[in-house]
Amino acid sequence: MYIEDLIDRSICGGVYIFEEYLSLDNFDRNILNSLSTQIGKGYSLTEKQRALSIKLLTKYKKQLSVALGINIEPCLITPSFKMSPRSLENKPKTIRINRDENRDFKILVEFPYFSDTINSIKEYRHRNSRLELGLVQWNNDLKLWEFELTEKNIKFLSGLLSLGFSADEEFLEFLKEIQKIEETIEDFVPMVSYENEMLTYKNVSIHLPPPPSQDLFEVLLHARKHGIMCYDNKVSEMFENGNFNNCERAFLSHYENKVLTSEKAGYKLSDLSEIIKKSQNVLFVIPGGGELAHLEFSYNFLKSHNFTNDHCTVLFRLESSFGTLCNDYIKEQGLNNQISDETRFIFISGKVPKPLIESGKEFDLVVYYGSNSAHYTLKNFIRNHHNVVLVDSLGSQRELNFGRM
Repeated sequence: MYIEDLIDRSICGGVYIFEEYLSLDNFDRNILNSLSTQIGKGYSLTEKQRALSIKLLTKYKKQLSVALGINIEPCLITPSFKMSPRSLENKPKTIRINRDENRDFKILVEFPYFSDTINSIKEYRHRNSRLELGLVQWNNDLKLWEFELTEKNIKFLSGLLSLGFSADEEFLEFLKEIQKIEETIEDFVPMVSYENEMLTYKNVSIHLPPPPSQDLFEVLLHARKHGIMCYDNKVSEMFENGNFNNCERAFLSHYENKVLTSEKAGYKLSDLSEIIKKSQNVLFVIPGGGELAHLEFSYNFLKSHNFTNDHCTVLFRLESSFGTLCNDYIKEQGLNNQISDETRFIFISGKVPKPLIESGKEFDLVVYYGSNSAHYTLKNFIRNHHNVVLVDSLGSQRELNFGRM
């Protein structure tokens, strides 16, 4: 009796589909079922699969003997197979572009079973998000890997070419275009450039406003506001040699959507002096429980830099049972203004208020003291804004030097 027949009988496959099930371990059943499916599609077993199938069938030889009404042990001692063993070395190692029935492009990758290659694909899929890669999956029916046609996937798969993989012309053409762009990246990426002794923007939309001045700090802040994070070699050199404090340097180099904070705690408000002066709109986030102290401290800081109450508005009030002093301070200082074009500094606490949302104000900087008892709207705002700087609690800052002017 052929081993392929014994495999089919063990899981009631092939001609044994209506036979009584055997009592198999779930793990063993899955393996035998996979082997039976492979046989049913006309694929022969590899040498390793042959050895594994004999090992598993030997484990269940008593049940199989009873089910078939014969002693199958001789069949396992001197096994016979219907088909010759399949050599994995004969399987091609190919990368090709394919368009599926939905007219979506995919990269199909086919190769013999190499654990190193499979592990590298799995590790690549694990360390990158689905948003970055698109679909990366094993197609069990076709026995190949499917990748969505993205730049990142093409660059990853190009590494297989050195391992003896062949790629079709379409894939190689995509790869060639990517490499061409990478070699001339300065002709494509928006950046701050220094040309003809002038700071300017390169590779940007004609609708983007030009640099507001030739002050390096002001230009880099303006560029950052419009999403330009790259500098040419000359501007990079100017930035490295520029007279920036640690907070300013970190702020201009900060790309992640998370709160910028110093290693120990938060930056001092004085560290932000130049950033605040050159920012069009600044949001101050005041923590619950310290509203009056933080508001008074911040407003005094702004006044020391010649800003007035006309530039400020406070969009929160406290319950009269415990917040009378804070509410009176807001009124006495004339900070209960409506949001207008003159408004540059807005103070909130607890949540993002509706008037702020309706105003459509976009902030160049968020000064974040903390958000005790904050509403989820405020937490989401902080998490998603890219220019948030955590400022240390007041403490020693009351006697601070307000920095350079």
